[in-house]
Amino acid sequence: MLLLATRNKHKLKEYQFLLKDTNITLTAPDQVKSIPKNFDVQETGKTFQQNAILKAKGFGQKANFLTIADDTGLCIDYLNGQPGIKSARLFNRDFNKAKKHLLQLLKVVPKSKRTAQFVCALALFNPKTNQTKVFTGTAQGYITTKEIGNKGFHYDTIFYSKKLKKTYAQATNIEKNKVSHRTKAFKKLIKYIKLHPYG
Repeated sequence: MLLLATRNKHKLKEYQFLLKDTNITLTAPDQVKSIPKNFDVQETGKTFQQNAILKAKGFGQKANFLTIADDTGLCIDYLNGQPGIKSARLFNRDFNKAKKHLLQLLKVVPKSKRTAQFVCALALFNPKTNQTKVFTGTAQGYITTKEIGNKGFHYDTIFYSKKLKKTYAQATNIEKNKVSHRTKAFKKLIKYIKLHPYG
């Protein structure tokens, strides 16, 4: 069993979908008695990797079993990698305001300069050994000039995937999970777990 160190229901569903063809069971903090209902970990790291490790360790030490946590963000080249690690906290997690803000900043920027990447750093923490491994995945695309699509969540409506030839919000779960940054990091994690069953 793995604990996913997040209270984000969208993220939990995405990971459960990725695990459907494995024999690994995923649980959430609310289902672990040793984790207080109001427990959380402050993301004080300066990189995706540091934040993922902080969350994995924080929740993993409370749960006392294998824990995974990711820190994911949208990095826009024209904005020097912003919003980056602040992707979720931009406008206090109001993603509608965040998307409007980013689209406004890029209003007169041509398509050739609207390139962007989704980045996922996925940490695996083993409380028995106190060791942490981090796996990363990226997905290339560009920022659209307006929101397109009604699926997905957060920045999916403004991120056009080069591989899918559509925004994440236009893609089905199956399509998105074939190419997403989170899937790429997760595949590396699963490969590692199969080789090292106890983390």
